[in-house]
Amino acid sequence: MKRSVDREYWESLKKRFYERMIRDRYIGYLDPGIEEVLEKIFRIRNAFPTSSCSGRIYVVDAVYPWMRRGSHVVFKKHAEITEEEMLSITKMPTINSLWLIVSGPIIHVNSFDSGTALKILRVAREAGFKHSGVLSKSRRGYLVEVISGVRLDLLIKRGDMLLINVNNISVFLETINNAFRAGRERLKRFSQALEKLVSEESLRST
Repeated sequence: MKRSVDREYWESLKKRFYERMIRDRYIGYLDPGIEEVLEKIFRIRNAFPTSSCSGRIYVVDAVYPWMRRGSHVVFKKHAEITEEEMLSITKMPTINSLWLIVSGPIIHVNSFDSGTALKILRVAREAGFKHSGVLSKSRRGYLVEVISGVRLDLLIKRGDMLLINVNNISVFLETINNAFRAGRERLKRFSQALEKLVSEESLRST
C-alpha cells in the first residue's frame, strides 16, 4: 500500500518553514542572494524550501576535504575572496592540510505531489542544476534536491608546507572566484525560471 502525503500535516510544515525563513532573515542568518529564490518557491502552492545554501568559499583543516571527523572550518565566506584574505589563509597554522573549497548553491524543496516535484526538477536542470533529483517520498511530501554541481577542491598547505605560489596569487584567485560566480549565475537562472513557473501557476488558477 502506497503511503500518501498528509495534506494537513504538509500545510503545517510549509507554514513552519516560512516562519523560520522570516526569523532567519531577521537575525541575518539567511545566505546572501538566496532569499529571492526561497520566496518564489514558497509562492508555488504545492512546494516550499526546507534548507538552502547560496554557494560559498571555505577552508578546512583536514586530511581530506570530504572528511568530517577531525576536520575544522577555519574560513568561510558567501562571496568572492580577496587577495588579502587569501594571503592571510596561507599564513594560518595547519594541523593536517588546508583545503580551499568552492561549493555551488544547493536547495532542498518539499513538494506535495509528484507533478510539482518534477516541474521544479525540470526548471532546475534547465537552469544548470544538472545533478538535481528527487530524493524521497514520505508523509512530509516529495523531497527534491536542487544542486548545481559546482565544486572546486584545492590543496593549499600540507602541515607547514605551502603548496601554492603567492607570487601568482591573482591567477589562483581568478580560478576560485570564477567558480563561485558560475554557481551564482546558475542560481540567477533558476530564480528566473521559478518566476515563470509561478506566473504560469497563477494564470491557471484565475
